[in-house]
Amino acid sequence: MGPHPEDLRRGADQRIEATLRALGIEPDGVDRLPVDESPALPDAPGYHRVRRGVTIRTPPAGVDVFAVTTNLWRQGLCQISEDQTPQGRLLIGHDPAGYEMTLTSGDRISLVVASPPLPRKNDHSLVIGIVVGTVLGPAASCMSFIAALSGAIQDGTNRDGVLLAWAWVPVLLVLGGALLIPPSTRRFGTGLMIGTAAAGIITSGFCTALMTGA
Repeated sequence: MGPHPEDLRRGADQRIEATLRALGIEPDGVDRLPVDESPALPDAPGYHRVRRGVTIRTPPAGVDVFAVTTNLWRQGLCQISEDQTPQGRLLIGHDPAGYEMTLTSGDRISLVVASPPLPRKNDHSLVIGIVVGTVLGPAASCMSFIAALSGAIQDGTNRDGVLLAWAWVPVLLVLGGALLIPPSTRRFGTGLMIGTAAAGIITSGFCTALMTGA
């Protein structure tokens, strides 16, 4: 049995508190940062991390925040790496217990700690998305086909009708793209696009063949 998420949350908080103490920053000198996912420390497929984060309101005068943090993390036997992001300087530390920490400069310095990765349990959102997509795909394709067929009958040509039979595709891209943005709906959105694309393309292909062969 793996570690409990509450224990990992406590471990992340302890690392944040230790870093703030080394910097001479009081707990009321920071704001909690809601962290679902970190671009610097992305979740591997099938896994998730417990993340905790804060933003530092005002760095202590005369303190090199990055130098002090680097020294502290190295004393904890962390592997240190640095990078430059659009937001500013990025310091990354990997500690022996599997926690990963980032310090990012910008308008306000942010400190984020991610726990060791945990396997996702009972997350069926990807499968649910695929199932919904296999129903939605043919339904959207048939609706487009009916509209296309109606247009073809009215103007006596199939050219515009064939294009209209695929009108559901941009709608899928917009809907799926919107669902891929929030981490909480990303797996469902991925499944939805897979299911809708697979079933919808087959149905639309069949409908297009009927129209062009008519």
